Amino acid sequence: VGTAFELTGSFGPGTIDMRYQITEIEPNQRVVLEGTGKGFRARDEMTFESVEEGTLINYIADITLTNALRYLGPLLNGSFRRMGEKALDGLAQTLSQ
Repeated sequence: VGTAFELTGSFGPGTIDMRYQITEIEPNQRVVLEGTGKGFRARDEMTFESVEEGTLINYIADITLTNALRYLGPLLNGSFRRMGEKALDGLAQTLSQ
């Protein structure tokens, strides 16, 4: 808890910079990260469950737009969905290695 990191993600035709911090950990069960970027906040929660095939990961991302961006929410839904799909694809690829 307290570990922070910065990342740059693709968003539409450009990129976004974010700063994340781990806010909660239950070893082998759950981790919560909170992030901020220009015009939004994010809370990501991942839970882990042992299953016969390995580990089932449930990932919930809650993104809140701030400032003027909050009025553009409906227009940005597709971009956020694609960003989430790319993140999940990257996670799956990394875990399969």
